[in-house]
Amino acid sequence: MLKNTILTFFQQTAGILVGLVTSIFIARLLGPDGQGQLALLILLPMMLYSFLNMGISPSTIYFLGRKETDRNTILKTNFYSTILLSLIALLAGFIVITLFHDKFFDGVPEKLLLLILPVAIPIFFNQNFRVFFQGIENFRSYNLTVLFEKISYLLLLVIALYFLKFQLMGAMASFIFTQLILLLLIVLLLSNDGFSLRKGAFSSDYLKGSLVYGIKSYLSNILAFLNYRIDILLISYFLETIEVGLYFLAVSIAEKLWVGSNSISAVLFARLSNMSSDKDKTHLTAMVSRHIFNLSCIGALITGLLSFWFIPLIFGNSFEGSIAPFLYLLPGIAFGAVSKIISNDFSGKGKPEINTYVAVFLLTENIILNIILIPKLGLVGAALATSITYSTNAIVKIIIFAKINKVRVSNCLFLRGSDLVLYKTLLFKLLNKGF
Repeated sequence: MLKNTILTFFQQTAGILVGLVTSIFIARLLGPDGQGQLALLILLPMMLYSFLNMGISPSTIYFLGRKETDRNTILKTNFYSTILLSLIALLAGFIVITLFHDKFFDGVPEKLLLLILPVAIPIFFNQNFRVFFQGIENFRSYNLTVLFEKISYLLLLVIALYFLKFQLMGAMASFIFTQLILLLLIVLLLSNDGFSLRKGAFSSDYLKGSLVYGIKSYLSNILAFLNYRIDILLISYFLETIEVGLYFLAVSIAEKLWVGSNSISAVLFARLSNMSSDKDKTHLTAMVSRHIFNLSCIGALITGLLSFWFIPLIFGNSFEGSIAPFLYLLPGIAFGAVSKIISNDFSGKGKPEINTYVAVFLLTENIILNIILIPKLGLVGAALATSITYSTNAIVKIIIFAKINKVRVSNCLFLRGSDLVLYKTLLFKLLNKGF
């Protein structure tokens, strides 16, 4: 697990660096207003996936880990369900554009929303098929697809924006072609791992089991997506597109601090699904949580102090308005890292519905806070509302985790002496045996 986590961490760190260069490039060439429009354009197909994926991705990881169903049967069953869901997404997207363009996508040309809508199909396949690498714990291929996606997007942006001078249309086209190229890579890597649609058979029994588990995660993921992105939609509703661009940059930078939690979450869910002892699962989750929380706090403090300098320098003076919301987001980002770990523990133990129950409360809190604070405080209000919601999410889940597993809340937040011994032991093994 440590090997996979470190591998994932370094490859995601490389991805973050590429993503940072991409953000700089977009900010410099499109400005706050163009950045805001692009954020809303990309948000549409991603929102459709989050609302209509029916929990296929987490159920795939879960059932691959249990090894009760042939993996090619899972692949073929997912293939047909993904086709159906992506077509439904196209219809739903058209309805959203027709009815809500003026309310949540004001400032974005309707024709561009219609042009980007079909990319929902490759997004569905990419998201639902990439998780097969997680399920079989092949994190080299999984991380390769993540890094490839970011590098491809950056290269296509350079061609479209810098050389061809296509501006917003070029940035949108770069995103679309990135998803298409990524799909080809995922298909190739799956084939190398022995996956084949020809070897599998559609299974209604697996589909039923997958939906029973997946819907529990699906509802949680919808609510989580809204918690992560409802602030952008409400800023678009209350404020101007330029404010969307400023806030989106602040969120993009702040969420880079989740590199540690995202890296280990990708590994942890698969590992927990393959473990049989609940006691071992609890011990592992608590240990990971406290390490991630302390590392996230240190990262938040350092980036907060540096933000006054690096945001104007790197992204331009026109993005100075991103500094204040960035600072208000940091406490929630630190706590949010812990909630990701705890959420995977619930899912890995077959109880994803706990995440759903918590998310219902959090979404209500988030919407109310944003509606109250955005008109009064602008972008700072949105950041404050988001930070409070992220923190609440972590605290509530830690309390539930501690109560269910009969451990102390402090076990998930504060380092212990045994952790230092563990570090020493692992370091000794790595130095002597390597990876």
